Amino acid sequence: MRAPLILELAEEVRVASTAGDVRRLEEAALRLAHQAEAPPGEEAEIGALDPVEHDLLVAERSHLAELARLLVDTATRGCPSVAGWCADKGEELKALAVAHARSTTSGAPAACSPTGPALSVGGVAAGDDGTVLWSLPREGAIWRMDRHGFVAPLVSPGTLVEDEVGWSAGFSPVGLDLGRDGRLYAADRLHHRVVTVGGDGSVRVLAGGANGEADGEGGSARFRFPRDLVIGPDGCVLVADTGNDRVRTVSPDGLVSTLAGSVYDHLDGRGPLACFRRPHAIAPDGSGGYLVADTGNHAVRVVGPGGDVRTLAGGPVDGPSRPGAPSLFSWPLSVAPDGDGGAIVLDGGDRTLRRITADGRYGGRIGVPPAFRPDAIVRRGSHGLVIVGVSTGSRHAAAEVVLVDTAAGDCSRLVAS
Repeated sequence: MRAPLILELAEEVRVASTAGDVRRLEEAALRLAHQAEAPPGEEAEIGALDPVEHDLLVAERSHLAELARLLVDTATRGCPSVAGWCADKGEELKALAVAHARSTTSGAPAACSPTGPALSVGGVAAGDDGTVLWSLPREGAIWRMDRHGFVAPLVSPGTLVEDEVGWSAGFSPVGLDLGRDGRLYAADRLHHRVVTVGGDGSVRVLAGGANGEADGEGGSARFRFPRDLVIGPDGCVLVADTGNDRVRTVSPDGLVSTLAGSVYDHLDGRGPLACFRRPHAIAPDGSGGYLVADTGNHAVRVVGPGGDVRTLAGGPVDGPSRPGAPSLFSWPLSVAPDGDGGAIVLDGGDRTLRRITADGRYGGRIGVPPAFRPDAIVRRGSHGLVIVGVSTGSRHAAAEVVLVDTAAGDCSRLVAS
């Protein structure tokens, strides 16, 4: 992988920007631009990464290209403010490269069983009738389990997607949610769009379709690797636009606007004054707002319906949590309300489920079955939690659904696919 080279370039950015070495800065910019374009042979290797690392690396690629353009501008115009920004960004890229290098060489569990195919669950949704749906982004598929435990594909690999101009191949569903109208909504990460899925498995674009950042209607709007979504009480879709570090809204007729977020940073505030770092998941908080797993900031944030953002727990520095103390995280991956004003968080660093109290303190862990790697969670009912992940104890990886009663602590495990 390219982590060592990214680390080397990040150091070049930092040193050259600090020293004001224009020629060295321009050379680093050109090399960064080249790194932003992965050769075809590397995509399979990237696909075997843990989902958190995969998303961060893919989203950071687009960020590298943006950074390279700013670096070129810095080198040609000598703007001190931009040079200082590039120096700070070099530190961030260096930190990401160090984390990535550690995760890919430490012998940590891979995203699949030793001999089975790479398998990762992208998102999960639960219906009031007991239905559970989950996405497999690498396969381009969505599976459905009814209340009787019968499992069948809703969207099969190779399904064509309809947009404003016709049909096209390519579908990488991640976050899911069910609307009141019975339609399923999905974030199509690699194609930068939000889609709807009919009961017959047909897929249609609601908004987006190209890499970028722009509000607008339908296909004119732009997302950058959107990772999750949730349906609001008014029928609008709230989107964790991961690569753009924003929370976006999509109206039922496809009009996209930005609710909160602006640049890659950590800051509470209202609307564009708030900042996220690669938000991965979003869920209703039960009080009219939304919980956001702010992955790059190792935090859980709360976004009000008017765009006010505050930090519930965690912060830019990751770390372990202790009972009764403010909760800390390491790459939080998924989040769900606990029904008591707090939250349940799937921590990406060690794949544990952690409770957060309403005042942001660590409330203990929720146990999961052995040989099971949780990938996504969603609340169901007053005390129900649906966890979807991958079995890790057999030769062939399989998606599994785990149903948890958070009040009693009971759980049941179902091999799903």
